[in-house]
Amino acid sequence: MADTRLTFGADIGAAAVREANRSGNATSGVFYGIAFAADVGAVVTPSTAITLRMFAIRGGEGPPEGDFFHVTTTFVGPCVEVRPAPRLQVSAGLGIGFFDDPHRAGYGADLRIGYSVWQAQQNELQLAIESAPTLVPETEARDSRDVVNVALLIAYRRR
Repeated sequence: MADTRLTFGADIGAAAVREANRSGNATSGVFYGIAFAADVGAVVTPSTAITLRMFAIRGGEGPPEGDFFHVTTTFVGPCVEVRPAPRLQVSAGLGIGFFDDPHRAGYGADLRIGYSVWQAQQNELQLAIESAPTLVPETEARDSRDVVNVALLIAYRRR
């Protein structure tokens, strides 16, 4: 039997999100916010791990009228992490994407590339870029949305 170890990580950074209304009934836009993520999983080979990942962005903007609004976009799902080189990590997964509130769920994907700037035993500090596009289908009460985001992150990893 393979020697499996626990792996986990936590990320924080800055993000930009573009949401587009596919129904044509409301506005589309770009907003900026803070990104945070966490994952936990198992190392299944020296260069591969399976994790459950949560990636979220919280942000908003203030229109000229002065009312500030908040928007949240979230991805939750399983991901596969691969180490093609000792300092390089690539992960991808499919799961559930949320936009604006937990009741607006759709199809989500996640792609993350991280580079270790510091490593000591099983600990490391990474600089990473991550994107988690979401497709939210139309419902009777809500328009459909396409959400594309990108985040620059600082991450702690334990492997």
